[in-house]
Amino acid sequence: MKRFLQILFTAAALALQILTKAAVKVTETGDNGVIYELVSYFNVKLFFSGMLPPLITGVLTCFLMILSIVAIKGKSARLALSILAPITFIVSLLPLVYKGEYRHYGALGALSLLGACISLALLLSSVFAIWAMVRKKPVRAAPPPPPPPPPPPGDPA
Repeated sequence: MKRFLQILFTAAALALQILTKAAVKVTETGDNGVIYELVSYFNVKLFFSGMLPPLITGVLTCFLMILSIVAIKGKSARLALSILAPITFIVSLLPLVYKGEYRHYGALGALSLLGACISLALLLSSVFAIWAMVRKKPVRAAPPPPPPPPPPPGDPA
């Protein structure tokens, strides 16, 4: 169940990153004006404008989705997943560091409402990834050995 919820929240974050315009891109004009534009997390405009955290978050979420599927069977993938999931969440919050470019709205202008939903989905995904790694299933006790066979009939012993 924990694996399913982790995959579900990762898929939800990836779907929001692909299908919506969630990342805030800032374009400065010559008249001291600022244009705020909402773009997808995978838009190349983010790379050329220097807003790398949404783009890095999108790429890390793709790796997280692949690791989530591989972690169903592999134990080493579970460890990698429990490390990569919190890193992806922290990188998703890095646009809040760009205070200077968002002088009209402050640091919260760097994160749209959908960006906050993506960060929340990544947070829940990392919680379930860590929980699945830390919590172990109880070991079942071995069944008792079968009783010895009875002696054959007619044997004088």
